[in-house]
Parts: sequence; structure tokens; C-alpha cells
Amino acid sequence: RWPGSLARTMEREEFEAHAMEARRLLARAPDEMLDARLACARAFDYTRYAALDPSRVAEMQRGTERAAAVFASRGDLEAESEALDALAAVHRSGYNDAASALEVTRRRAVNAPRLSLLERIDICGVTLWDLVYVGRYAEAMQAHNAARTALRAGEPEYMLSHSTAWAAYASMLCGRWDETLALADSLLAMREESQDAVARFTFPGWIGAMRVAAARLDTTRLARYRSVFKAVAKVEMLTEPTRSMWTAFLDRDVKAARRFLGASLGTPDRKGEIIALALFDLGEAIDEAELAAVEGQASRHPPVLALRIRLARALNGDASELRSAIAALDEGQLVADAARAAALLALRTKDAADRADAQRRLSALGDRVYLQRLAEEW
Repeated sequence: RWPGSLARTMEREEFEAHAMEARRLLARAPDEMLDARLACARAFDYTRYAALDPSRVAEMQRGTERAAAVFASRGDLEAESEALDALAAVHRSGYNDAASALEVTRRRAVNAPRLSLLERIDICGVTLWDLVYVGRYAEAMQAHNAARTALRAGEPEYMLSHSTAWAAYASMLCGRWDETLALADSLLAMREESQDAVARFTFPGWIGAMRVAAARLDTTRLARYRSVFKAVAKVEMLTEPTRSMWTAFLDRDVKAARRFLGASLGTPDRKGEIIALALFDLGEAIDEAELAAVEGQASRHPPVLALRIRLARALNGDASELRSAIAALDEGQLVADAARAAALLALRTKDAADRADAQRRLSALGDRVYLQRLAEEW
């Protein structure tokens, strides 16, 4: 359920072996509650991967819906919340339907006042996750501000680190960069207070924070964020392709980025950030075969990936395609990406109006790196 909190996650074959043994034991001694827990575990594990079998996804949906009903009938609110979380995972990563996942999470939230701390903060975190996936970045930030009410007297604020990470990421995407840095500084304080409680699941927050700090040439902040990002990663304990994902960002490693992009494991936001890293920071084109492979891993993708794929294709095409991609980024509220894409358009066309547009966008963000690039390469 929470692999981002673990030093080492189970491999697919390892989990399947345990699940098979659990099913064998349940066949010998049936237990409705344990069967329901197993259905949730299988759903969480299966939906971590890409290119899923639709019949298996439907099976996972039926299993988690049945589990939620079983736990509800027994009055076990904690287990029901877990089952609804598994059902949301099926919608989010199995059907690639974040809107339906958000609806399920809001069903969970009805019982939040009667749930444990872990369930309450998890509801906050996955709510932001789904809001980002449906492209409602400002609403995600509002949801984070409201999330503080989930804490009771004496409960530490660092328990909201997952929510804080998604809020920082959302603010980076939609161009509210001052807030990105403020949220990232809060995340730093949470890490210092809690140590290992702020784990790999905070990935989106550090990615957003490092992008903003690097763009603004804030070397002090960037060094601090990168140091925690590296500590959180524990790369030596990771297996592929997750190791390649973290390595790509830590070492600006093109080969690692391409390995992760083609892998069957990895959430859409991670894939989207790898594309953004390649296009904006590494200066790498992504060819059609690579883009088609990523696109084929699911029937549909959230804007954080779909619009990056479109931009990568446009950069392989002509100026009119790039203008169209920038318009799509604007419509999708990916303000930061649109600004850098506008700079790349201006450098391609050498048009004064395009340059003025790019400068306006980049200045509003405080993206000093791309303002310098625009000036130097014009």
C-alpha cells in the first residue's frame, strides 16, 4: 500500500509468491476478513505497474469493492478506509481515471473524524495526488491548506509531509513558485524533525522544489533540497527501474532517464518529470518510438504526462506544432512548462514577438536560467 515508505519494496514475483501461498491457506481455512485484506493487497501491488490486463483490473475492482462492503458490514472503519484506498488505486492506476479515484477518496473522507491519524493524513495526501492528476493544481493547494484540520492536538505537522509534497509539486506546475519554495522549506523542517518519517513518497515535492530553486539560481536552497532528496532516495537499496529514475535526477543522467522512460513501472507524474528533465534541462530530444512506448503503457494519461508527450513531439516538429503545444500547456495550466517552451519557440523562430512573450512568461516566474539562455542564444 505504501511502498514509498519502505527501504526496499517487494518485487512483483516476490509478492505473487506470497499472495499465491496466502490463497492456498485461505482455501484450507476460509476467512472472509483475511480474504478481503488479501484482495486489497493484490490491488495495491498490481496497479503499481503499466500495461495492465483489463480483465485483471476489473477483477481487482470487484475484489476491493467486495472488501469495502465486508469491512463496512463489520463496522471496521479503518479496514474499510484501506479498502476504499485500494479501490481508488484501481481507478487511478488501473483505469487511469483520477476523477473516479477522487470520488472514492471523498467517500473515505466522510468517516475521517473517526479514523486513525494514518488514515486521516493518507486521505489528505491522495486527495492532492488525484487533484494534480486531473489538472486542478490551484484546488490541490487549497486542499493542502485545509488538510491541517485533519490533525488533532498534539499530532505532529510532519505527518502531512505527503500532502505538502504534492502541494509543492502542484505550485511548481502552475507557476506559483514563491509558494513552491515556502512549501519546500516546510518540507525541509518536517524532514529535520521526523527524519525517516519523511520518505520517498515526498518525491514530487523535492522535484518541484529543485526545479524552482535551480531556475532561480538559488544555489543555497538547491543544495539543501538536493541533499535531502539524495538522503530520502537511498539509491543503494533501490532496484530497477526505480533506481534509474532517482539517478536521472540526482546525476542528470540521460541514459538513466531513458531507461526509466521505457520501463513498465512508474507513475505518470514521474514519467512526465523525466520528459521535462530531458527536454528542458538535458537538451535531449525524445524520438517517436520512445514516446509511443510511453503512450502505449495506458489507455489515457493525466495532463502532467500527456501534455509533456505532446510537447516532446512538437519539439521534434515545426514551429506551428510547438505553438499548438504551448497553447495546450496554457489551457492545461502547466505555466512553468509553457514558459520554457515559449523560450524554445523564440530561439527557433528568432521572432521579436515570440521573444517578448517568452521574456514576459519567464520574468513572471523568476526563471533566471531560461532568461539567460534566451539572451545568450538569441
